[in-house]
Amino acid sequence: MASFNNGRKKFIINYQDSIRRVIYQFDNSIVCHDFYLDQLGLADKKQLLNFHSGNKIIAFRHILEDFEFLVSDFFNGDCIKLKEFSKRQDNIITIHNEKLRGEYNVKFDEFRIETASVMLSLI
Repeated sequence: MASFNNGRKKFIINYQDSIRRVIYQFDNSIVCHDFYLDQLGLADKKQLLNFHSGNKIIAFRHILEDFEFLVSDFFNGDCIKLKEFSKRQDNIITIHNEKLRGEYNVKFDEFRIETASVMLSLI
C-alpha cells in the first residue's frame, strides 16, 4: 500500500500483485477512483480500467495518466467535487445496503416460516 498526504488531503493506492483499489480523501469525505472519474464525466477517458492487470508498470502508468484529470479538484483544488461525490457515493452505498438487507430479511422470514411449517407437521 502506498499513500500520499498533503494536509487534509490523502490518497491511497492499495496494491499487491497489481493495483487493487485507489481512494481519495479530504477530511472525512472519501471517494474511490472509478466513481470520482465517472462522476466527473470521464468514464470513457480513464486509463485505469483493469485494476487487476498483470503488468504492474502499465497499471501505474495508467493511474498516473488518470491523475491528470484530478489536478484541478484534488491535487491543486479545494476538493469541492470530491466532497460532493463522496456524499453521492455514500447515498448509493446506503441504498444498496438497505436493499440487500431487505432481500435478506425476506429470505430469512421465508426460511423461518418454512422451518415452523416443518416443525408443526412433525407434531
